[in-house]
Amino acid sequence: MMQLADSSLAVLGQLSANLSHEVRTSLAAIALYASMLERDLAERPRERELVRKISGAARSLDRLVSEILDFSLEGVLECQETSCGAVLQPVLEAMAPWLDEREIVVRQTLGTDEVPIWCDVSRMQHAILNILLNAALAMGDRRQIVISAARTQGGARIVASNTAPGISDDRIRRVFDPFCTTPAGGPGWGLATVHQMVAAHGGRVSVSHQAGGGVILEVQLPDRLLAGASSAEPNRRSAGGVAVLKRERFSNRLAS
Repeated sequence: MMQLADSSLAVLGQLSANLSHEVRTSLAAIALYASMLERDLAERPRERELVRKISGAARSLDRLVSEILDFSLEGVLECQETSCGAVLQPVLEAMAPWLDEREIVVRQTLGTDEVPIWCDVSRMQHAILNILLNAALAMGDRRQIVISAARTQGGARIVASNTAPGISDDRIRRVFDPFCTTPAGGPGWGLATVHQMVAAHGGRVSVSHQAGGGVILEVQLPDRLLAGASSAEPNRRSAGGVAVLKRERFSNRLAS
């Protein structure tokens, strides 16, 4: 299955590089003209609502292009010594309104924020965002996600579990396939992107069933020495197929 994911990534990288600029140029034009038309239709609410749907469809397609680029484009990691809290808390703050609306509680175990990790903070925040989104979408409203982190002999381990009914063994085997359908029926880039980002750090990610129901997703990251860094300065290394996450994309991703 990993060979399938790697070959899919190579094809996707070629395709996205050739098409992304043209697609986004057209989408920008559609969004611009739709906004102009929406203003002109201020006195015609029925027609204005149709234009809003056009704008929404253009935004959705732009988000899809962004997710494909996140998965496929080359980049450079800017790794540094940080803490789990520095990675996790900005993501939880950005997700808070979305989680509150669905009455989903995210609980952290004691000491999670203080666990040191070696990573590219922006990239790992994107991975955590995708993990939490998938965990939340898989279980529906009024549920709970538990996050824990701990030091390991060679680095750190971050674990997220939810109270979903669980997923089949076949789906678990395919969960990191870039073309695996998401719980919400989307194109399935979220966990495939997580796999790419964690692998770029020299780490591993796995999914398993939780006793009593639910799913556990575990991320293992190597420490600075095992990751190949020779000093405490930020370490630049090839991301091996992951694009840089811009902070403002948090809210855009949640709006999809």
